[in-house]
Amino acid sequence: DAPETRAAYSRQGKAMIGSKRTEEQRKKMSDSKKGKKLSINAYAPESIEKRRIKLLGRSHTPESNQKRSDSQKGKEFSESHRIHLTENIRERVRSGKHNWYRGGITSDPYPSEFGSFLKRQIRIRDNHRCRSCGVNVYCSKLGHVHHIDGNKQNCDPSNLMLLCATCHNAVHSRIGLISPYIEMLKSKLYK
Repeated sequence: DAPETRAAYSRQGKAMIGSKRTEEQRKKMSDSKKGKKLSINAYAPESIEKRRIKLLGRSHTPESNQKRSDSQKGKEFSESHRIHLTENIRERVRSGKHNWYRGGITSDPYPSEFGSFLKRQIRIRDNHRCRSCGVNVYCSKLGHVHHIDGNKQNCDPSNLMLLCATCHNAVHSRIGLISPYIEMLKSKLYK
């Protein structure tokens, strides 16, 4: 039981965080999990949505970002692994099976009028809030200006809207987030 464990640790002058469990505790934990099914719904759309909502508006501290960056430094892929990844991605794009591929439209450059001035106007018009989930993206790189019809050349303000990074990725099927508004936006793409 957690209160008993905390009391035992405090009597020993130890903090519970970062300390090791006793053999008796480990045995109790092991016995409590025996015969129970493991959850395999971690990637179910409902679970993803729950985690997304829980994390909305949160950001990592500069210290945690630095730790994560430091942990990745020095890691290198072998040359054969790099070649395999490159060939795999190129083949998927060529065959049209890559989830970002939309008939070559992704390789079109943005027109010159789709610049910071127009994006700033759209952000102000939409009050710096994602039009799908309502999260505030003021002073954040998470606010993406989205082309409703998917045509990069159509920079009419009525065809542009502000979405947070999560909702924008969901509209373009990069993540499995599902909501009625996102489904409606997906139906308007490339029409």
